[in-house]
Amino acid sequence: AKDNTTLKLDKNQKRRHDFFQWLWKEWIEEDYKNWIDFYKSKKEKYKDTNKPLPKSVTLLATNLFFILQKLKAKYPGKNKPETKNILLLFYEDEIGEGQGINSVNDPSFTLVPFKLPKNFFEEESGSKLFKLNLS
Repeated sequence: AKDNTTLKLDKNQKRRHDFFQWLWKEWIEEDYKNWIDFYKSKKEKYKDTNKPLPKSVTLLATNLFFILQKLKAKYPGKNKPETKNILLLFYEDEIGEGQGINSVNDPSFTLVPFKLPKNFFEEESGSKLFKLNLS
């Protein structure tokens, strides 16, 4: 029988979380002033994963540098928090409690259902999109 209550993560989703955890642990080891210094220091170490570390000219590297800097500034000193894998499940009222989904196929992830009001999503090019204002 097919399990319709468990959300199946794609390998790429898990890999992105693993990558960020690795980045965070490596980032907090030293005081990197920019992504180039980090890249030069860690590219060989990360090479073992068969995925390249983003170079400084990419949007991904810029975004990672920004968030890692903000996190490190928020948690000064030696006691840096561990990252936790969460998966936000956004759903509308009319769909019901996340279509009955109550778990993720990877036990390292916590599922966090996030109920949105009816008609919250905007149709754009055949996909449902929304902007989440966190301020």
